Amino acid sequence: MKRNLFTLLLVFALGAVQAQTSRTLSLNGRWQAAVSETQPDTYPSTVPVPGVMSQAEPAPGIDFDATRLKDDVGYDYVWYATEFDLSNPHDGYDNANYTHALLRIRAKYNALVILNGVEIGYDAHCTYSHAEFDVTRALDFNGPNRLVVRVGSWNTASFPSKDNSSEWWRNSRAPGICDDVTLCLTHDVTVRHLKLLPDVADSVVVCTARVANFGDGPRKMKARVTINDCRYDLENGFDEIPVVCEARLGSLSIPADSVAEFTFRIPTPMLEPWTPGREGDPQLYQFNFILADDRSADCRTETFGFRDIRVEGRDVLVNGRKTLFRAENIAFQRALNRWAGVMFDEAWIRRFLRAAVEDYGFNYLRIHLGHAYNKWYDIADEVGLMIQDEWRFMHDDEPVGEDLVQTETEFRRWVEQNVNHPSIVVWDQENEGNVKLEVLKAELRRYDPTRLWGEDDFDARHIYEYSETIVDTPVHPVSDARPSTVLESCRLWLNERGDLEPRENFKTSRTASGWGLYFYTLPEIEQLQADIHADLGTFYRSRRVQAWAPFALLSGAVNGHSYYLGNLADSLTPQPNLRVLARLNEPVGSSVEMNQAREWYKEKMLYRPGGSYAKTVWVWNDTDSPQRVRLEVAVADASGRELSVRETAVEVAAGGAEAVVMTFVMPRREGVYWLKPRLAMPEGRCVEGVERRLMVARKAGPQTGMQGFGGHGEPFEGCRSVLENFVGRQLSPEVQAKIVRALGGELIDRAELRRKGGFLVRTTRYLGPGHMLVTSRTFDAGGVELTAEQSEALTYVKLPEKVRQTIARVVGMIPVDESKIIRRRQHDTDVYTVTMVGKDVRYTIYMTPSGTLIKSEASGK
Repeated sequence: MKRNLFTLLLVFALGAVQAQTSRTLSLNGRWQAAVSETQPDTYPSTVPVPGVMSQAEPAPGIDFDATRLKDDVGYDYVWYATEFDLSNPHDGYDNANYTHALLRIRAKYNALVILNGVEIGYDAHCTYSHAEFDVTRALDFNGPNRLVVRVGSWNTASFPSKDNSSEWWRNSRAPGICDDVTLCLTHDVTVRHLKLLPDVADSVVVCTARVANFGDGPRKMKARVTINDCRYDLENGFDEIPVVCEARLGSLSIPADSVAEFTFRIPTPMLEPWTPGREGDPQLYQFNFILADDRSADCRTETFGFRDIRVEGRDVLVNGRKTLFRAENIAFQRALNRWAGVMFDEAWIRRFLRAAVEDYGFNYLRIHLGHAYNKWYDIADEVGLMIQDEWRFMHDDEPVGEDLVQTETEFRRWVEQNVNHPSIVVWDQENEGNVKLEVLKAELRRYDPTRLWGEDDFDARHIYEYSETIVDTPVHPVSDARPSTVLESCRLWLNERGDLEPRENFKTSRTASGWGLYFYTLPEIEQLQADIHADLGTFYRSRRVQAWAPFALLSGAVNGHSYYLGNLADSLTPQPNLRVLARLNEPVGSSVEMNQAREWYKEKMLYRPGGSYAKTVWVWNDTDSPQRVRLEVAVADASGRELSVRETAVEVAAGGAEAVVMTFVMPRREGVYWLKPRLAMPEGRCVEGVERRLMVARKAGPQTGMQGFGGHGEPFEGCRSVLENFVGRQLSPEVQAKIVRALGGELIDRAELRRKGGFLVRTTRYLGPGHMLVTSRTFDAGGVELTAEQSEALTYVKLPEKVRQTIARVVGMIPVDESKIIRRRQHDTDVYTVTMVGKDVRYTIYMTPSGTLIKSEASGK
């Protein structure tokens, strides 16, 4: 019915004698698949499109994710095949009337297209954007067709699309046709691309149309624009969608066999802005660019939102209003190694993103390390989620030569193909690396001035010190010049069972041991994660930092799956930390400032029965108007029964936060109690705040530990063990107890079985940020300590510049922040031992104190 409306518009408004516009057909579905270096005769498996080869049935017997392989995944190509028939007209279309056909396909990591036995072409740059192939010469417009696509593996990937050694062991390297496949049937003149740049201040949309003329003669086409309100289509199902704005653009001249671009400023005084979040209104419109003459007609439709974003000092303004980012991360490429089945399921994506906004209050997601399936962005547009779209670069150096040429090609396509998504508010070229691309970014800013760049417009940091017990309280040096973002801050990553993810023990089990949870239960480790998030969130939300996130709402099988329990395909059951984040994400919310994790697990702080204690309670306001609320804070027992309530009126400025000091009298009976803040809103609604636990007791003892203090230094029945996580096998409780006692409460970096028997355990004691004392101990099979050797360890960024340059030159890359760099002094020589994440090589580098290389050695770990 929608197409018929456009046909009527064309005939009535432009007088076209032939109103059959171009049509786009979906080739999604179940395709045949095979692994072969050359085009196969048979295809033994089938695979969903869009999707990846790890979803193939029957499985070809290959580890497509390849997270345990190194520099060769074992094959170069997989082949896809499908058939489609154009002989039957659909919805009144006669396919034989068309003269040209364009195939759009996105394949990880590249694509060679063969149609009806004719090799059409090859595209090396379609991992994160669609390639477009002109298939006119081989297509049967009125009959059956067979399409074959050779998809390159990671081995064949271009530099900008190839996950490096910092990432391939986390990401899925499964190849596949990973986005929608479409076939566009057109006449000689067709609109190839529309760029729509909203100018909210002037109530204008700047439209750039790229028009192709495949014919052998020039054409003059009348052009017109109509803009429709998407809600009439999505919510009401009206056949006739009201036009809210229209403009006649006159005649456009397109030379023969050429592509021309035309730019127009379309007045749009009737459009409402697209605003994000649960409290926002993500208004969408359809922009229809219509061309027609007496020979043919064409209509290109794009969905867009009328949205502006800019930086003003320390603030980000969306449509002129200060807007804070209530943020989290989705590591799409990592999630493919665990949840591939749902990552391409439109209904599931919609349910997931709608829950993120409506149930948990997020308004901003970073798509981490590589562009996702495009439905994620379509649905983010609809539900009001802002997106920071991050390229896959991680710990890469600045590309030069051919690598730079490839990067320029892929970045231009990435930005161009996604320029109309109102949800994408930030482009980001890398994660934690040295890729700056200043010239290319300047070009892309000119092409798209309506978005920010993450590492340029923000003071962007990843701050893990509190979660790793390096510092006693959350810290963040807020920039006076730019908005500050902290999109990673907690390395306690749990899988869908609510347990520590063992393949990242050097982060997960390490972090747990730093809080004293050498032995733990699942509820305890889940509570620790929730407590750390509550401490961090209270700090960052009250300090009005532009964006804060723990990391990660959704990730993969290696570094923690998600903030949900169980199979994501079946249900979205939140872990405890996600319930905490929902309260931290309240636009007008509250929390008690206290470092719960440090009090509970490290200090085991006691509150005296009957004693009075002052606490700071924060009330924040993300809205653009002042809020007058009543703050109530209850003291409740473990059953939830409220024993006392303190309350006061609080007025919070627009975008601000207020600290309220309250004094609480502790109950006289010993036990665990709760501080439960809440806000009574003027309209009568009650907004629950972040709850905090208190241990009320006169002195520590077994009873207080049983009542709730977390952290165990001794094994107990049914417990889980970080030592067993590291070693990968069960150990006797007696042996574990001896080893842990010898560690003196230090954080465990590494534990492994020795080839000659017994154990090697390496621990860290922090002397300050980036500066550690590392102790390597050996134990016999019975857990008796044999040796202990201490050395100094530093992170790469804390080393002198010349030393950093020497290390990077020797190892061939910049060590990631998890890598250990140990420094020892031998006479007048500094000896650096560098252990790289994702590599089985240990580098020993000898240099002078000033950083001059003397010699280097490489050996297996």
